Amino acid sequence: MIDAPSRYDLEDYANKHGCNLVESACALGSVLVAKADIWPEPANDIDDGIEYSDVNLCGENRSDLLSKLSKSIAATYKFPKSTTFLHGLGSVASAMTKSFKFRYHGKGKPVNLYIVTSQPPSTGKSGVNDAFTDPISYHYKAINAENRKKRIALASQLKAVQKEVDEITSGAGGKITYSDSAKIEEFDSLQEEFDSFPSWKWTLTNSTIEGAEPVAQSQDGMFNVVSAEADSINTLLGLSYGTTVNVKANLELVLKAWDSEYFSSSRVSREAFTGTPRATICVIAQDSSIDSLLAVGQAGRGVSERFLILREKSLLGTRDHSKYIPINEGLTSRYDSMIKHILQEDSVELVFDQEGIDLINSYRQNIEPELCDGGKYDNAMITGALGKAD
Repeated sequence: MIDAPSRYDLEDYANKHGCNLVESACALGSVLVAKADIWPEPANDIDDGIEYSDVNLCGENRSDLLSKLSKSIAATYKFPKSTTFLHGLGSVASAMTKSFKFRYHGKGKPVNLYIVTSQPPSTGKSGVNDAFTDPISYHYKAINAENRKKRIALASQLKAVQKEVDEITSGAGGKITYSDSAKIEEFDSLQEEFDSFPSWKWTLTNSTIEGAEPVAQSQDGMFNVVSAEADSINTLLGLSYGTTVNVKANLELVLKAWDSEYFSSSRVSREAFTGTPRATICVIAQDSSIDSLLAVGQAGRGVSERFLILREKSLLGTRDHSKYIPINEGLTSRYDSMIKHILQEDSVELVFDQEGIDLINSYRQNIEPELCDGGKYDNAMITGALGKAD
């Protein structure tokens, strides 16, 4: 054995025996084994157990407004593009949920989406969310200001007619004349008109599902949850209480609002809701929220299958903050105008052409054989998701 082997001796030994310098130092008993410069760079092969989505929802070939704006916002905040696009799509859906429907199987269904994406803290989630939602908030504020004027004008009429109705009903002795009935109908008509000008609460950022019911009741069934905070969806779905996933949470309002099914609740201590709710849920959450959502779905609750879920790898550690790229002002102006016109509409029903119906039916037929017992998609959660893919 060589006395006090040098680095040259280590390299010579390594070349002769086909090993690395660390192995050479160990074989020769060299104190150089403690030197960091002979050790190879550590391999970054740590598996965090997270599977990331590899999708491109707004590729270079897409030239529509939302795709172009999403790419511009993503460049500004150095944020994953597909996550940006999907959150933008949900934000637009939240605006359309107010007045837009589409006809399917002979019924009008709300234009809405349930979306949850995932990014860790400090990635720019709030900036991305604000870029899409600030115009919605601004134009809802203008609508609420106009609605308030209309409610004030109607309130005095309502008060006067209500006084007459109260006198009729209290002194009628069970007998209502034709003119009395007309006055009651006038009151009902005025009340309906008054209710048609609500003070819109277009999004809830921290509400339990029970808290969403009176909001839906006051807004003809509409409530939305659009946020960049995981707590928004955790609280709504009852995932944020305790250390384990609450698979027995009350989810019926969320389940029914996805495609506007009839819902009726009864509450002792607060206002309940009866009607056909509609909602858009769009949240940039964190991995734990997605895991909890899937756990609830796996328990057979049917909630996860209603969500579009995307978990892209974050850009943390690779961002270049020395280069700032502002959001394209021309695109933001066009987006603002689009949101304004969407919210100004009162009632719009979209109808698929035959080519669109054929495309939907073709997709459903392609997956149908694999939905059977023992098929490729023989899993309660996956079957539920694919069964709702149309």
